[in-house]
Amino acid sequence: MKKLIATIATAACLLQATSALAQDEDAAPTQRDQMVKSMQYMLQRAEIVRMLAAQHLTYIDENRDKGELHVLDDAAQVMAFALVCQSPDLDPAMLNKIAAESTLQIALKVEGSPIEESISQIMGELNGKERITLVADVSSAVLMFKVGRRRGLFDALLTDFGTARFCKGMQSNMRARYQGLATYLEDLQSRQNNKAQ
Repeated sequence: MKKLIATIATAACLLQATSALAQDEDAAPTQRDQMVKSMQYMLQRAEIVRMLAAQHLTYIDENRDKGELHVLDDAAQVMAFALVCQSPDLDPAMLNKIAAESTLQIALKVEGSPIEESISQIMGELNGKERITLVADVSSAVLMFKVGRRRGLFDALLTDFGTARFCKGMQSNMRARYQGLATYLEDLQSRQNNKAQ
């Protein structure tokens, strides 16, 4: 929460600085114009990512029983648990792999999603690298929203039971989910290696 507040405060300061530059007649026109243009681009891109992510999240939630999408729910729970509880059973490197695979699965589900047409229209104006970056940003936003939503539910339990009791009570369940995800990723890697050979 402190990081979120700090981020919002920083963004607000940047916006104020941009406004001040725009009103300052003594500021160099090129510097002012560049600053305003950069801030406008950032805000427009953030708005696009939020809009697409919200639509894609709805699609994923409505189709979460299909294929490998169930992995996302387990990943979100394990990642949210790792944010609350310091557990030696949860390896940071494996958590990173879980996050990467979840982001990839979300990105792969863009095909067939209602946002596919919107992204295609936007992508018509972007080069290849920018297209991949946009899909990655949308996919990351979807994953982090799912983690945040699960974390919100955990916070309610933390209020009722306290951190120590919550972590102890959830440890077994989260360990099983974590191990299931680790096994899934190992099997997936093995299948990919076999195909490569």
